[in-house]
Amino acid sequence: MKKMLLPLLMCCMPLVQAADYSIVDRAKLFDDKMKTMEMLNPYGHDFYLGINAALTTEITDLVDKATDVGSNVDDVNAALSPFYDKEQALRAKLEIGFPLPSFSAFNINFTPDFELSAGLLTMLTPSSEFVTLSTVIENLDQIPADIRDSIQGCIPINGASGANCSLSEGDDILQCLVDSGTATCDVSQEDVDLIKEVYGIDSLPYIADIDDQSSEVPVLHAYAKMEVKSGVKFKYETEDKHIFGHLALNALGRLDIYKYADASLLLGGGGDMEINNNMLMNMTLDYKLGYRNTNYSVFTSIEDVKVSEISSEEVGTPAFGTDPLIRLHSQFDYKLSIFKVAAFLGSHARSGYGFGDAYYLGADWGVHIWSDRLGLTIRTMLDKEHATLGFRAKMWFFQTDLMAKIAIADQVDNVKVNELYTANIRFFF
Repeated sequence: MKKMLLPLLMCCMPLVQAADYSIVDRAKLFDDKMKTMEMLNPYGHDFYLGINAALTTEITDLVDKATDVGSNVDDVNAALSPFYDKEQALRAKLEIGFPLPSFSAFNINFTPDFELSAGLLTMLTPSSEFVTLSTVIENLDQIPADIRDSIQGCIPINGASGANCSLSEGDDILQCLVDSGTATCDVSQEDVDLIKEVYGIDSLPYIADIDDQSSEVPVLHAYAKMEVKSGVKFKYETEDKHIFGHLALNALGRLDIYKYADASLLLGGGGDMEINNNMLMNMTLDYKLGYRNTNYSVFTSIEDVKVSEISSEEVGTPAFGTDPLIRLHSQFDYKLSIFKVAAFLGSHARSGYGFGDAYYLGADWGVHIWSDRLGLTIRTMLDKEHATLGFRAKMWFFQTDLMAKIAIADQVDNVKVNELYTANIRFFF
């Protein structure tokens, strides 16, 4: 799985651009918003195959630019500046499921399903910032902390109290630390070789603008996550159909990467860095409890509750974390002949963002015939950052939808909110 992440992350190793911006928290919110879109189109008790995709329009252009940044800071700036302070995102997901035998007990009807999903998410946010040499070294977080501490003792690198180097633009900082070390700068050739091997770089180029902080330099946030989830979901409903919900026990595996890179690392060829495998596999629980009457329903749910750890890697755990997703949702349904309206309101929260960041309201306006086997639906939806307009077509064996999420907020955490487009196709048998 880590090989699959490499093409998406070539040269995309981020640096922090603002203290109040966290690309991991933004990726959590983005991912959970897409889960909300999927939740609004629930699966029935069928065999099914679903494919979901969401992206901003400039994500592929940014990846292309980032893989060929040139040979100096001006080249990097020219490549990335059109995308500064704008989030670019890509998400893809495959879902498969099949029904298990239904049964009843204690006046409750159970319809269990086996479900399997696999998804990939990538988010990139370039910017320009004032960066220090200390930050450059601290961002080398794929090497042991004691080596980073040794290198920090070499700063300032162009003074007698540090490494006592005499560097020109583009010279290799790492090699100079070995060749010109002092009593406070104890960096071995083995340390330098390790850094270059781990990050796949030939050098860590010296950039005067970073050393004297005379001007901003290009930086890039990048986050990517792969996730696989499988288990059995027991949907339940009381005989009077008022109480409903589900209980699911799943195996949830996550692998992600959240890295820093500055202009030095990008120019050094850091896009070929070997990525450590931080796969974490947990046994998790999902639970949903709802109430409905003739036209109105409301539910609360909690997802990804960690029950126990199945396996993990020694190199660390995913930056995404293991905190659960909590959801509140209500819906009003109205039907007149072949016309249907479903108005909904809700929100969700997870560590990194709150209910106030994720509220939404909207309505599905549809025409359905042949016992809902054929239908056309238009979705209008509003949340804190986007207005959504979507179209869904349904036949008896598949449905497909296209949606556009148009930015209504200018910025969030000093980063421009981008337009987002989603597509979904679902087959059921």
